[in-house]
Amino acid sequence: MDTQTAESMLRSRGWLRLTPVAFQNWVLTHCNWRHFASGDAITNAGSESGEIFGVAAGIVALSASLGPPDSAIATLVHPGYWFGFVPLLTGRPRIISSQARSSVVIACVPQIALERHLAAQPTDWRYMALLAQESAELAVNIAVDSMIRDSRRRCIAALLRVAECRFATSLPLPIDVQVSQDDLASLANLSRSTTNLILAKLEAERLMTRGYTSITLHNPDALRAIVDADG
Repeated sequence: MDTQTAESMLRSRGWLRLTPVAFQNWVLTHCNWRHFASGDAITNAGSESGEIFGVAAGIVALSASLGPPDSAIATLVHPGYWFGFVPLLTGRPRIISSQARSSVVIACVPQIALERHLAAQPTDWRYMALLAQESAELAVNIAVDSMIRDSRRRCIAALLRVAECRFATSLPLPIDVQVSQDDLASLANLSRSTTNLILAKLEAERLMTRGYTSITLHNPDALRAIVDADG
């Protein structure tokens, strides 16, 4: 992916899209571009190094340190997602570890550059607050969905979340979700066998189609109705 394409992706999706063009220009002018291979660690919980990261291409798995060592991944994020802002906002070490789940292109903005910019333009802190709010909303969504008792509904909720259509409607169809069945099982806190059974039934109902490392959604509205049904 060339730099122009990567910049266009970050301007058109996610947090940066919601900020003024002048701020977008500043961020993309001051970022460094990095490439990660599948399996590479991007950040480690506990580190105090300061950068924020914007995913321009690929899939990144996020894991929280606020739990037992064998905790499952918290979520998978896609192009347009930004993370790694905790040291900037709080001065505390990172609480999230991140790992590339595919070939990944990331914009890395140094914390020291952000601090200098925000000191000179204090009103731009509102954009960092917006980023924190988006992250908090995702965390709440993960927590609430994880409390769904019914395995089928919980699995579908995780699938919709990774597909970035847990709440969105009227999206172009079909939606191709780059997620392995192992990762989906982990996200839904289910065994792989249970997850496979659920997906097989959904496939028989023609709501989705399974691929080797992907799942194609044909009717996310129907899937959403299953998740949000009473009881």
